[in-house]
Amino acid sequence: MTEVVKYHNDLNTVVMRNWKPIEMNIFFGIIAKARDKDTRKLIFSTDELREMTDTAGNKNVSRWNKAMIDVSQKVSQLSYYYEDEERYVLMMLFSMFEVNKKDQTLTIQVSEYFDYVLNQLNATFTSYELREFTELRSSYSKSMYRLLKQWRTVGKKRFSVDEFSMLLDVPKSYSKGMIDRQIISPIIEELSKFFDNLKVKKIKHNTRGNPITHYEFTWKPEKTEKWVENKYNKKSVSSSKTVRNETLPEWAKDNYESKPDELLPPEKQARFLTKLEQIRNNKKT
Repeated sequence: MTEVVKYHNDLNTVVMRNWKPIEMNIFFGIIAKARDKDTRKLIFSTDELREMTDTAGNKNVSRWNKAMIDVSQKVSQLSYYYEDEERYVLMMLFSMFEVNKKDQTLTIQVSEYFDYVLNQLNATFTSYELREFTELRSSYSKSMYRLLKQWRTVGKKRFSVDEFSMLLDVPKSYSKGMIDRQIISPIIEELSKFFDNLKVKKIKHNTRGNPITHYEFTWKPEKTEKWVENKYNKKSVSSSKTVRNETLPEWAKDNYESKPDELLPPEKQARFLTKLEQIRNNKKT
């Protein structure tokens, strides 16, 4: 059975700075396991993660434990924030993340503020096969794979230079040539296997020096069908020939013009702020 990673699009705006490819594999393997489990505490074997993330051949327990601990440390740095003129609110993705080196188990608990990322999904979600993700070698390719999967049925996504640099954590020291060699080329080489006719176009401003303002990725849009839970188990595969109709959200329509990703709409920000205020008041009492 192929594991499927599925989460709210907001998770794509979280920058995974300095994450190694194996650490990204482990993290999204955890995301696949935690989906639809609410905010209750989850305990599962790290050996299962090895199998899911294609690292089962790594028999070095010490090295594996270190990789898990490195992931836990980087998870502690993953956060969503909201800021306005009056407040700065920082919210963590997990309220608990424990690696038991002796028992080879992992205990996690999704933060209540991020419950919607894994458990309250509608049309605004990203999904892909974990096996495809783990095949990618470059961390840049992994990040772009997730971002383009969000727009898989559109076949086009344009990033401003600033947005591209932020989401992929491009070193400030990189020149245009280095971005082409170290980032763009590996992305096109690796992702062309999963995005048919993938191309990138540099949008330039018609001013002195013709500076690049945007990177536009285009590919053949994926055909859409209704999402089916457990669609990759044997029973579902045997009946997958049936073509299903899907009502597309606005962002998936052919004439939709992609916009820069936003973290959260104001109404969700307000709900989070209200919950945070309630917690603060409870602590005071």
